[in-house]
Amino acid sequence: MLGGLFEDTIRIVKRWKPKKFSNEKEYTNDLVDFLRYEFKGNHNSFEIGIQRRISVTKEDGRGLCDIAINKKIGIELKKDLKSKSEINRLVGQTVGYKKDYQDVIIVLVGDTKEDALELLKDDISELRQNDIGFGLNQEPRIKVIDKALRTKNRKKTYSPYNFGF
Repeated sequence: MLGGLFEDTIRIVKRWKPKKFSNEKEYTNDLVDFLRYEFKGNHNSFEIGIQRRISVTKEDGRGLCDIAINKKIGIELKKDLKSKSEINRLVGQTVGYKKDYQDVIIVLVGDTKEDALELLKDDISELRQNDIGFGLNQEPRIKVIDKALRTKNRKKTYSPYNFGF
């Protein structure tokens, strides 16, 4: 695979096509299986002459993401993200994950409101801006990947650019 482990993981998660499941655990299991399958075919790739071994594990315990890649990248799945309180909780969890993982990927599944997605992106962007510093410690990268169904909060409005195509 090309790129670093974080970039490879993002590419794989973007290719994942989840079915509609009734709970977050089923989405997690499906994504773990998909990641293992995708990385299995590529675990013999070389990075600067060193063989790369990739482990995909379901994390257990409070304060950990749902999935870990080599215990360095945390993947947090959120099903049916809709309310401000759920977003605040997710952002708070993400702050905590920064202690345990080099990078964090948030994957939205299920039925997520469009406004909730935009608010989450704003909050994560603000979180990243607050992390910019001049120290030697590199802050974890945070990526939001939207695999959710779309629920709009408002009726579709007329747009002069909507020609019915």
